[in-house]
Formats: sequence, structure tokens, C-alpha cells
Amino acid sequence: MKHIRNFCMTLVCAFCIFKSPGFPNLYGYILLLFAVMLGLQICVMLFGPRSWSSDEALHLQVIAQKVVVYSEILVMAFLAIGAMRALERGENDMTFQILEGF
Repeated sequence: MKHIRNFCMTLVCAFCIFKSPGFPNLYGYILLLFAVMLGLQICVMLFGPRSWSSDEALHLQVIAQKVVVYSEILVMAFLAIGAMRALERGENDMTFQILEGF
């Protein structure tokens, strides 16, 4: 399932940030927080009430989806700002530093 794959990818990206000396760990913790939110939305989607069963169930599914989408936008903007700051500090070789940790 695509959602579970995205959840796993978020965890891997957080791990890479923790291993990278160019990024502060704050960005990894932000990604972990997003992974928790994404995991909760996946649980609501898979195990929660079906959206066609009632109006309340539909509202729950819609609100959970909107919270994840808007938080993803904020997380990606925050990470982009962090990456720009790291590049300004002259840490251009971060990709190779991350891959050396494997």
C-alpha cells in the first residue's frame, strides 16, 4: 500500500537526517512527529469507520486527511529552509556524508 510505503520512507529520511552531521537533529525529530501523524491517519483510514457509513465517519476521514496534508506542507517547507541554511553554511557534500554512514 502506498500509504505504508510513505510512512516507511518518512522513517528512513528521519534516520538519514540523524546520521547526517550537516543537519541538526531537530529536523529528524520533526519528521518523526510527522511519521506519527501519518501513522495515526493510516490507522484511521484502515481501521476507523468507513466514510460511507455515516456523516460523522466521513467527517473523521476528511479531517484526518486534511491534518496530514497540511502538516506535510509545513514539514516540507521547514525541511527546505533547513536544507538552504545547511547549503549556506557551506555543507555542500551532505549526500555523501549520509551515504558513508551506511
